[in-house]
Amino acid sequence: MVPVALAGVVLLWRRKVTIIPLVAPFVLVTFTAASTFGITRYRVPSEVALCILAGLGVAWVAGRRAPGDDEDEATAAAEPVPA
Repeated sequence: MVPVALAGVVLLWRRKVTIIPLVAPFVLVTFTAASTFGITRYRVPSEVALCILAGLGVAWVAGRRAPGDDEDEATAAAEPVPA
């Protein structure tokens, strides 16, 4: 999920959307786990942000069209076939 979440971060960054609320949990969890016992239960707040960012990355990749794919299937199916 991390690579897809990174794609979501890049998407938001390119669109000039504030990413601090979604990136801050990772920084906070890393600092907390490193400065205390390193218990993995501290990762829970960052998992919510990870899921949101991964969802954005998946939506961005799914929404992209292949080069040269200008028509959608509904339009192509509605056109009459030349005789």
